[in-house]
Amino acid sequence: MTTPKSTSAAPAVKKTTTTATQLRNKLQSERQNMTTPKSTSAAPAVKKTTTTATQLRNKLLEVFDDLGANKIQAGKAKELSNAAGKIIASVKVQLEYASLRKERPSIPFCK
Repeated sequence: MTTPKSTSAAPAVKKTTTTATQLRNKLQSERQNMTTPKSTSAAPAVKKTTTTATQLRNKLLEVFDDLGANKIQAGKAKELSNAAGKIIASVKVQLEYASLRKERPSIPFCK
């Protein structure tokens, strides 16, 4: 006994090429567009966009201090740290790619 073949065509697959900069910008854009639920903590919502590695480091230090002072919840601190790691990883990928191509990119985040 043979099984009947499906007559529906498989959906087309869209192939995309995304650079590390595009991923970082998309992450920042999505983070800005996210609505944060109202919390009972006294810490204000983060509205500034971190644009350099130094600013990111300073922001993470603020998060660390706020966590120690119980101004933010551990879950929120973990998510901020996770997002920072992804930003750094995307810049690292971009730098490695440029190195392989023997290029020297100008990345504002690295300044």
